[in-house]
Amino acid sequence: MEAYYWNGSAPAPHRVRDISTAGAYLVTEDRWHPGTGLMLTLQRTDEYIDGQPDSITLQSKVVRWGIDGVGFVFVFPGTTEFLGWDTYVHGADRKMFDSFVRGNRANR
Repeated sequence: MEAYYWNGSAPAPHRVRDISTAGAYLVTEDRWHPGTGLMLTLQRTDEYIDGQPDSITLQSKVVRWGIDGVGFVFVFPGTTEFLGWDTYVHGADRKMFDSFVRGNRANR
C-alpha cells in the first residue's frame, strides 16, 4: 500500500510501513509537528478486488515522527477529534475505511 499527500509539490507515493484501524506510519522525508492535520490518500498496490475501491482519502493527524517517517492517527467524521475540521472536505468515514482495509488484507 502507498500513501499520497500534497506538500506543495507534485504528489508522490510513500510506502505505508504499518497500518491499523487507528492510524498508519508512512516512510517519508517530510516531517510535521504533532497535531498537524493532513489529507491522506491510501492506494492499493496489489491486485484489483472486484467491487472494492483501489484508493481512499481520509483526514489524519500527525502523532509522532521517527528516523524514517511519520506516524498518523485517522480522524473520522462524527468523532470528537473531528470537531473543528472543515466539514466539506472530510474524507472517508470509519465504515468506508474498514471496508477498504479488509479488502487489502484479503488480497495478500
